[in-house]
Amino acid sequence: MIRKPHEEELGEVYRLMSYIPEMDLVEFATMKERIKEGRYPEILVAIEKGEVVGTAIYSTIFDMSGDGEIFLYVLAVKPEHRRRMIGTALINAVREYGEKVNASIIMFLVHKRNAGALSFYKTFGLIKEDLGNFKRVAIPVQE
Repeated sequence: MIRKPHEEELGEVYRLMSYIPEMDLVEFATMKERIKEGRYPEILVAIEKGEVVGTAIYSTIFDMSGDGEIFLYVLAVKPEHRRRMIGTALINAVREYGEKVNASIIMFLVHKRNAGALSFYKTFGLIKEDLGNFKRVAIPVQE
């Protein structure tokens, strides 16, 4: 099940963020503080048997013309729950949100050494651009 987290589940969201290898301690602390302050408008969790096993943290950015993009800050699934379509369910939930707000793409950065993540995102029709150690990834909102 994909839904917004309850306040008591945010600790689990923080733990999930620690599974992202390219997130350094400063970035982690900054994101954690912003979540506590309510500065990330959209957080989803994946629940299996009452346990938080995945999360997506994102926001919508609109340009002057009103066209929207979703920036995905975090997509994380507990290692023991990977390859069970949880990441796919989270991406699809973000896509549904994108359709509601008339966004065209979901944008995010992936470290170029994160081959597993890049392979996963290719299944969604990824567009990528090299940015040094990172790849800029875009997934169309519409399949």
